[in-house]
Amino acid sequence: IVAGAISSGSFREVRGGGWNDSARRCRSATRRGRWKCTMGMAGIGFRVKCLAPVESKVKVEIGEPVVARAEWARARELLQLRDGSLIVQDRRSNDGGKTWQPCPQLPGQPAIELQNGSIISISNPSPDPEKGSGWGKGQGLISTDGWQTVEPFEFTMHIPEAIEGFNDAGRYIERLGTCEHGILQLPNGDIVLTMYGFFRNARVLQDYQRYPAETQQWKYVSWLVKSSDGGKTWSYLSTIIYHPELTRGGACEEGMVRLADGSLLVGARTGEEGFPNEHMLFTWSKDDGRTWSYPKALFVDNKPILGIYPQFVLMKSGILAMVWGRTGYGPMCLAFSVDGRGEQWSDLTRLPFDNGGYNDMVEVEPGTLLINGHKGGKVGGLKVLPVKVTLK
Repeated sequence: IVAGAISSGSFREVRGGGWNDSARRCRSATRRGRWKCTMGMAGIGFRVKCLAPVESKVKVEIGEPVVARAEWARARELLQLRDGSLIVQDRRSNDGGKTWQPCPQLPGQPAIELQNGSIISISNPSPDPEKGSGWGKGQGLISTDGWQTVEPFEFTMHIPEAIEGFNDAGRYIERLGTCEHGILQLPNGDIVLTMYGFFRNARVLQDYQRYPAETQQWKYVSWLVKSSDGGKTWSYLSTIIYHPELTRGGACEEGMVRLADGSLLVGARTGEEGFPNEHMLFTWSKDDGRTWSYPKALFVDNKPILGIYPQFVLMKSGILAMVWGRTGYGPMCLAFSVDGRGEQWSDLTRLPFDNGGYNDMVEVEPGTLLINGHKGGKVGGLKVLPVKVTLK
């Protein structure tokens, strides 16, 4: 039994039910103790009040937003180059995010500066019927001059078990998986990239039951692909999360970070469209992504970590910061793991931004994070928010 959501008010009372069901879908989870089942999965709900003290471990100072682009545009990626310059959407900053100038557009897809100085961006792969089952192809972008100019390039992927399927809106998606923002280069030069989608040997229907069976979505599989040639060819490396018993919709929208000891940490959304406030899952790899620990849900300040699209930054101080959206506590939140391991989190901080839940974050100088998003809907343009973090 896992706590699936939180109550209103002080956020100190946790409520949920069996089968990882969320609180509002458990018959006994409300204060009045009754609920009408419309999902076919009513469980016996519960309420648990946590009495453990909450200890603040960091000081968080939220600065004033800076307009990066006068016209609003959703921007999932905030790319930081080794020379300190920043790129978001079609704007560049050379002074830590204080001022912004036009540049080639950075798509809302994984992007990274490689050890050789080139920058690549990878799109979602389409099936390649000429090569056969499990093969995909796509078009990426590459820059060899710091994103001053950009050229397209073709890449291939081989994910033997990957197949197409229906997404969480009941639409058939003709691609071999979705590339998310989890991308990094290992010390040996290999690039690893998180993806999610469907495997032919992993057809467990998601629990929401919103569509006819023939258009029902299977639970997402989360996996890792690897490239050893700068992003031109990719191959399946490992399954990160596929534990149908732990989620209602599978694992998706993964964020990934390399920790100080060299291990990899992945956090993933588990809720389907329209049901975002499900617990996220976290897992670790000690062998550069070849194997992963059994995933688990975590807490921040005695509250379950719920939401979507986690992003991580290992700060120069050793503090691990996480930003994510649709948190159940606000549209966008920050939390911190002061030992840098990502197992214990504190100092839940609500941010005055709402980017639909999809955001990014970098450390622009020691102790200062910069987060992309926008305030007040689509009014006021695309903004970035500086946040200072110091250990107490």
